Amino acid sequence: MALKDLKKIFNINLSLVGSYNNKYKKVLMSKINELGMEKNVKILGKINYEKLPNLYNQHDIKIYASKSETFGMTMIEAMKCGLPILATRNQISCEILSDAGFFCKDTIGGIKTGILKIIEDKKSLQSKVIKGIKISNKFKWKTTSKDTFNFLEGFIN
Repeated sequence: MALKDLKKIFNINLSLVGSYNNKYKKVLMSKINELGMEKNVKILGKINYEKLPNLYNQHDIKIYASKSETFGMTMIEAMKCGLPILATRNQISCEILSDAGFFCKDTIGGIKTGILKIIEDKKSLQSKVIKGIKISNKFKWKTTSKDTFNFLEGFIN
């Protein structure tokens, strides 16, 4: 596991956020215990939307390794909080992040290498964070909901 390897070099922790199935949580907890990482990995479950900025601000990197999310809302939220994003390359991550993100292979080694790049490449880090904040500022609930209703009205009329 990339986290265990990186823990040897850095004081690193992982917070997992989102809904989960208890069956899979047990499997995950078993793996975490097997690796001796129970103090470094927190499974937080679903978090109230209003509390997310505070959670993001307690972290240094957002890792987006989703293969099934239809829209990268968590990437936008993290960018708005000034976090660098490490993402596996897929249509959603490329579209949302553009050149504001760090991309990695969808492997343990790829994620480890990506995290190290973020930590070591301060120049790219600062540039990408600034780009990410600019991208995230384009997304506003009022604008999005207005555009959605206007689009739907086009079908009715």
